[in-house]
Formats: sequence, structure tokens, C-alpha cells
Amino acid sequence: MQQRKPSSQLKKPTKELEGTPEIKREEIDELEQVGSGQYGDVFKGHCRGLDVAIKVLKNKFGTEEQLASFKREVDIMSRIRFPNVCLLLGACTDPDYFCIIQEYLPRGDLASALENKKLPSNFYARMRLGSQIARGMLWIHSNNVLHRDLKLENLLLDKHGEVKVCDFGLADSTGGQKLIWDEKGRKGSPLYMAPEVLLKKGLNNKVDVYSFAIILWELLSQQRAFQHHLQHNDINKFTNAICKDSERPPVPPPGNQDLEEWKNPYLQKLLDSAWNHKASERPDFMEIFDDLNVLITDGYIKEEWGRMFWLINFPDEDAVDWEEFVKALKSSSKVELDDGSVFCRGLALPENDTQGIECLKLLMAHISGVNQATLKTIKCEDFGKLLTWFGPGIDENSKRTFLDRVISICKQQWFFGNLANPEGLVSGSGGRLFLIRLSNPGYFTVQSDTWKARVEYVPGRGYKAGNSPDFFQDLDVWVQSELVGKKGFSIVPNPSEFRQIFQPAQQSSQYIAWN
Repeated sequence: MQQRKPSSQLKKPTKELEGTPEIKREEIDELEQVGSGQYGDVFKGHCRGLDVAIKVLKNKFGTEEQLASFKREVDIMSRIRFPNVCLLLGACTDPDYFCIIQEYLPRGDLASALENKKLPSNFYARMRLGSQIARGMLWIHSNNVLHRDLKLENLLLDKHGEVKVCDFGLADSTGGQKLIWDEKGRKGSPLYMAPEVLLKKGLNNKVDVYSFAIILWELLSQQRAFQHHLQHNDINKFTNAICKDSERPPVPPPGNQDLEEWKNPYLQKLLDSAWNHKASERPDFMEIFDDLNVLITDGYIKEEWGRMFWLINFPDEDAVDWEEFVKALKSSSKVELDDGSVFCRGLALPENDTQGIECLKLLMAHISGVNQATLKTIKCEDFGKLLTWFGPGIDENSKRTFLDRVISICKQQWFFGNLANPEGLVSGSGGRLFLIRLSNPGYFTVQSDTWKARVEYVPGRGYKAGNSPDFFQDLDVWVQSELVGKKGFSIVPNPSEFRQIFQPAQQSSQYIAWN
């Protein structure tokens, strides 16, 4: 066996690391080990006043292969600077202490988040994690880099819950579509390996697309893929299952058969194409990113006009600034769609339509659970909820917009939005006083101190109470006819925040957010 050289006898990689900040050994303090990879151990540490992650070469006497991996990883990370890619801060090339210094991401990796049940509970919030991964990989592939080891363990969460791709120790920078071969055996983690990697065939950047498909399934299902193969620990048997029998994770996953989100044919199509046996049939990350954003918007905004409004004005965005949202709503410009139809970007609102905008802002504050004065952004999910109470965006028959319905309800004395303590306003009335507030998306609650009633809103049809088959086009017509007229109930005399938009302020209510 050939004796290994101590790292001090190997050529110091100065040329290869040009452009990378050099950090001296004495500037680095290791605090605790937080991970381990094939060639290096990862420590949380401190450097130049920052908490950092330190990836140290596995042992003091690095092999040529380890040093090549180290230099390759530093070179690749120094060229890719993007929000969804872990940031390289510098490297130490001390002969006895080769290490990479990168940003420290305190929330750990997605594998730990899944295992500890800390992934978002919302299906589309988990899909958004997939979208962030796809965006990071799009940037990586745009730099002609193949990651080669994409898996949950190599996807870290920052303090804001954004995903960052890390660990480029097995990456190749030989070019996107160009075929390469593994001369020293398979590279990567077997459960995420594409068929061409398992079969030791020529490969290109579509191996990362296959790995991503497995990751997306794991995020959405909140399960690990191919766990039944781990008990056998037989790479040949696993290779036959993937490459010969075309085994893939089941859709829908076990325990998710009744979940509506998994029944979306476009999600099935995306997964099928991304883990296709033929690399040439797999989409690129630009296509995946676009498809996921459409799926996410479709999931949050069920109403057709609202969905198109968001996709055209705010593609790729989960939330937008309030001012940008209002600007888009007021827009009268038109855009031609792929099918040749024309879509108006907004509602063509007049500049002096202040009451409608003020009502809308207060409603969005109630829905998102913040004070109106501090509302800075509008979330896609919250806009989708709003339209379940006030949609459709534009009624093709009456030409009324959702903003018309917002105004018609907000100006009513009985409407209190998402009120935190409705009982306090109707207490002591013996069931004679009532108010109406927002309930679950698509429903209003009529509230008294001794009784409640639920009113469903069906966009395009109107309002109906309880099990009644009758629909009312105007909620106030139902209130005046059924509650005031027939039953003799009285509306709460206290003006709400919404009423104060149309009248001088007298009293303020409080509001809450849904979990």
C-alpha cells in the first residue's frame, strides 16, 4: 500500500483558491461538532466576530483525493453566491488545518426537521421549500455545476426558514449537458441516485433533477423514501428495483390517500417527469421552479381571477409589499395569455378610490393577525382566504368586483371582521343583539350571547344560512329579512373599525389570527 503524504508535504492550493478570502488558523475557534461528511467534519465556531460553520478536513493527513475535493468545493462555492446556496466566507489553507468557513445556519438540515416533525404543517408551505431548493439548483446549474449529492441532509434552513443548498464536496464543474463518467465508482447517496448513476453510465446535470424529485416527495409526504430497502443494505437489489422494475415512491404516499393535494394531476406529472428513467425526459430546474410556483399559487388561491392576478403580477412570490399590491390592483394594463386571451393586470381602479383600499387593508390586517398600521406585506395565502369571503375577483355577469363586495359588507353596522372577543359586545342582551364576523374561510358567523349561526358564502351564487337551500345575493338583505324583520333581533350599536372608515371614529375592536 502506498504511504500517504502528510498534508504539509502536499502542494498548498494557492492558485486554485484565488479569489477566496484566506482566513488564518488563529482566527478560527471551534466550539462544537454539528455534523460529519465523507471528507470532513463540521463544527459550529466563531471567526472574525461571527458565528460560522467550519468544515475541517477529516484528518490531519489528507489524501490527494480529499485535498482535491476540498479545493473543488472551495472553488465552486466561491463562484456561486445566491440566497438559496450556502455562503462561503473563506478558507484556511494552513498545512495542518485545511478548512472551509461558511455561514452558520442555526435551524439545521431538512432531514432533522422531518425526523423531529418540524416541517411546516401546511402542504403548500412544504412545497415552497421545494421551490426554494429548485431556485438554488437553477442557479447552481446555471454555473455549469452538478451537485451530485442532493439530499435532505445537504439542505439547510436559515433563521427565516429559507432553504440553502450546501456541501459541494462531490460536485462536478465540467458543464451542464455534457456527459461525464464516474471513473472510481458511484458518487452520491444511493437512495437519491438516478438510474444512470446506479448503472455507472454517462451522466449530466439531470442526475440532480432525479434527486430533487425524491426530495420533493419526502417533503410533501413527510416520510423518507425507500426505507424498506435499508434493511437489506444491498446496492445490487436496490439498483434492480430502480432501474429494471422502475420502482419509485408511491403517489399518493401511505397515509395520504385521501389528501386532496395529492390528487392534483399536475403534481403527479411533475414527479413522474422529474424521476423519469430517461435523463433526457426530465425537466430542467427552470421548468420545475415555474411548475411549483403555479402549483403553490393554485393551492393558496382557488378563485380563478385571483390566481391569474397573482401569477401575472407576482410570479415566484409568497408575499408582496402592500404598496405594490395596491399598485397592481389599480392597474388597467393588459397582458396577452398563452391561449391568445387578454387579461387585465388589475381592476382599473380610480386613483381616488380610497375607501375601498382602506377597507381592504383593514381586512387583510384582520386576516393576517396584525395591526393595520403595521401591515407591510400581503401573503398569497391570505389573499386566497380573502377571496373565499368576497370573491370572485370579477363577476362576469354583474361586473361587480371583490372590492365592491368588500365595501358593501364593511360599511354594514353588523360587520366586525375577525373579532377577538365578540361575546363582549353582545353580552347581557338575552340573545337579542347580534353581530357578524369572519369565520373559517368561506363562512361568516352570526354571533349573539346565547346563540350562533353559520352563513356560507358561495362565490357566484350568494349567501345561505345553515341547511337552508335558499341563496341571498346580498348578505344585508338576509340580515334585514331574517334576523331583524322575522326574528326581531337588533344589531350591535357599537361601530366597528370598518364602520369608522365611513363614519367618524368612536370605538376600536381587536382582532386575532388563525393558527
